[in-house]
Amino acid sequence: MGGREYLGGENLEVMKAAENYNRFLKDLVRLNCKDPSSILDFGAGNGTFTDIFGPPLSSVSCVEPDRDALQILKDAGYRAVSSLNETTGGFSYIYSLNVLEHIEQDQLIVDELYSALIPGGRLFVYVPALEVLFSAMDEKVGHYRRYNRDGLKHLLENAGFVLEKLVYVDCLG
Repeated sequence: MGGREYLGGENLEVMKAAENYNRFLKDLVRLNCKDPSSILDFGAGNGTFTDIFGPPLSSVSCVEPDRDALQILKDAGYRAVSSLNETTGGFSYIYSLNVLEHIEQDQLIVDELYSALIPGGRLFVYVPALEVLFSAMDEKVGHYRRYNRDGLKHLLENAGFVLEKLVYVDCLG
């Protein structure tokens, strides 16, 4: 995904235990999926959110650049690759949870995500918000930025996306 070296395995393991938060995100991802025929979990990490749609595993592909996390996904039976360029594209639904902030050139990746969708396909993105909250913790986990509504809207629309909904959630979290 480029940019700063993200050694987030430890953080991913800690977050895997955040059951309420993870359930909340899984519910959001499921709610926004209209066609689960071909799904991409972009930035799948260690697979915390990859099992949202359950079997068959053949409907879910994963992109994860971290070698250790990639191996975990492969061992679990997912089609997992290290970059978006290695996918076949043609996804009906792509979701990305807490990933874009780790990518220095986020516009290039969002453009690629747009190209990887079939016509009428959907993208669900969840990112940390509000630049004013950017802290040493963000830097520690490899964030380049936090997003505001206007910045995220601009990023997505520049790639060709038509936004259906753009909201702040979990502001106190």
